[in-house]
Amino acid sequence: MNGEQNLAVPQHKRGTAARSEVYKILSSIFTYPKDEDQKDFVRYGAELALLNAAAQLPFGVPAMGSLGGVHLTPAADAEDLQVTYSTLFDNCAGRPVISLHEKDYSKNETKQIWEDLIRFYEHFGVVYNLKDCKEWPDHIGIQLEFLHYLTFLEAGTPDDEIHVYVAAESDFLERHVAEWIPKFSEKLHSMAEDSPYGSLAQVLKQFVEEERTFNRQRRTVQ
Repeated sequence: MNGEQNLAVPQHKRGTAARSEVYKILSSIFTYPKDEDQKDFVRYGAELALLNAAAQLPFGVPAMGSLGGVHLTPAADAEDLQVTYSTLFDNCAGRPVISLHEKDYSKNETKQIWEDLIRFYEHFGVVYNLKDCKEWPDHIGIQLEFLHYLTFLEAGTPDDEIHVYVAAESDFLERHVAEWIPKFSEKLHSMAEDSPYGSLAQVLKQFVEEERTFNRQRRTVQ
């Protein structure tokens, strides 16, 4: 029955759902691994989930071809991800080795970046509150989660109304995500290639770049 229901869903809607799932997975990777579930997700679960979603994507992500079992090694299994995460991303020496925030990759002022992001969030009913989020509005996880939310809404919207989400996704990518996350990904890959985070960096970079192209094309034909 589930297979029949899935076949009844148009291919482009399955593609949108897959894009939404990839955004969700990538967002979740950059949460501090405070428990074993999160550690297992980063070491094993994220790759498997990405591979499952990739089959339905409306475009290719070449780096996904290298996924699957990369982290199932004694060295990776024994790795303390809390230490790795803190060493890479926390302010251990006054500033992180690799920042998870757009402001550190942009020429724009922090206030300008934050104000624009919060306007995006609130326009689509997402109330940003630092106390609840525990991260600044330009954190990579929050931005990717917002695109997960937009694509989730798009997947459930009639075709004659999705132009609202196509425009929003395209604008958000152009003004924020695609402007800095590829830079972040390159730095992460070069400095931590042997870590689970570094090995997923190329997937993140390519997916964001393909999303940017995909949404530009969709906006052109509307």
